[in-house]
Amino acid sequence: GELFRRYGAGTMQACFDEIIERTQAAVREEIRKLPRGRYSYTNYLEDYGPRTPRVKVQVAVEIGDGEIVVDFAGSSPQVPAGINSYISYTRAYVYYVLKCILKPDVPQNEGGIRPITVTAPEGSYFNPRYGAGCGARAMNSMRIAESVLAALAPVSQRAVAPYGGWSHFCFGGVDPGTGRRVVGTEILAGGHGARLYKDGIDFLVGP
Repeated sequence: GELFRRYGAGTMQACFDEIIERTQAAVREEIRKLPRGRYSYTNYLEDYGPRTPRVKVQVAVEIGDGEIVVDFAGSSPQVPAGINSYISYTRAYVYYVLKCILKPDVPQNEGGIRPITVTAPEGSYFNPRYGAGCGARAMNSMRIAESVLAALAPVSQRAVAPYGGWSHFCFGGVDPGTGRRVVGTEILAGGHGARLYKDGIDFLVGP
């Protein structure tokens, strides 16, 4: 509020625009340092429920002149379980990992996103149609990140190995005191994968 009173809305808006433009320029500059080309990786989730097939994670990262396109074409179609990933969620974790790879020290704003395009076919696991179950989509967060990192490993020394995994245990039953059905969940995650120059970081995440 004090800055707006001192300098006025016009000046402040111009500052905001400049910050966004500088971030965009810095990210595009980092992209241009990477060799152009198309780099792909295939990953899998074990299943989406008892006796169900694997879920394929197919990602291709195309590096151009100051731009990157990340495409999930070839991934499995959406599944009849609550683990599909909204396209906005898919994009968010691609933005996250590319910020780590490209320019982690600049402000996070629209400028850092403009050079990046994330696509997935409608009706696919990473861009399900309206009505698909997505409540447990968080289990895809690091699977998206590690797949993009793996695709970029041949061209970036900042890429790290996959981390220890993300487990979402669900259990249920009947409360003997009330007779009502209950369900509980527990989230566990393991350590970070190794970097080019150093081992990974040991840790355990619990609820």
